Amino acid sequence: MNIECLAPTSKELAELYQQAGWTNLASLEALQHSIYASSCWFQVSIEEKLAGVVRLQSDYVRYCCIYDLLVDKDHRSQGVGSALMEAAVQWCDQRQIQIVHLWPATGRIPFFERFGFQPLSDKHPMMVRSDSYPVN
Repeated sequence: MNIECLAPTSKELAELYQQAGWTNLASLEALQHSIYASSCWFQVSIEEKLAGVVRLQSDYVRYCCIYDLLVDKDHRSQGVGSALMEAAVQWCDQRQIQIVHLWPATGRIPFFERFGFQPLSDKHPMMVRSDSYPVN
């Protein structure tokens, strides 16, 4: 398993999004803009094939949000997600980022607790403004 600080191509990212069930995708050109606008990407490759990615967006002082932890369907339950999270947390720790947050998918809270994350109280729910994001 090889992990490096490297962004995926828009085509690779679109494929991982589709595998995760995210069907309402932006164009490849729009995805490319999103890739370049991100603070950092880590990717894992196994036998020279992309196995997973994670994206970080940060102000480099106070906040960092971890987005898009995506693992290729052929490499799930092999430690790829854990390796990506370890790299993301280490990146934040090295920069002394004060607050790191993320929004886990349903049922994934225990996975993220292993990396020191804890749920906020009900007083701090995630809110979304979107015509295309499924709310319930």
